[in-house]
Amino acid sequence: MTRAGKWDFAKHEYRPYEIPDGWYCPLVLYDMGTIVNCASCGKDLPFGDTYTSRQIHNPFGFGYMVCEACMTKERMDESKAQKENAT
Repeated sequence: MTRAGKWDFAKHEYRPYEIPDGWYCPLVLYDMGTIVNCASCGKDLPFGDTYTSRQIHNPFGFGYMVCEACMTKERMDESKAQKENAT
C-alpha cells in the first residue's frame, strides 16, 4: 500500500489514507495515454483524462490523480465545508 494523506476540508487536517497495492497511481507521466488508476475509486483511465486531487496528497503535498467523478465529489465536499465553516 502507498501511504498518503487525505485532506479533511472541514477540520483542516490530513487523515491517513492508503492507496491499495495493485493500483497504478503515479504523480507524473509523460505518456498521457498510459492507463492509471484513480487514487480515490481505482477506476482505470488514461493519465491525460485525470485531475489532480484536492484531497489525496503525498507527504510533500503533491496531489495524486483522480477521475472526473471523484474530482466532482471533492469539489462538492470542499464547497460544503466552506459553507459550514462560514456560519
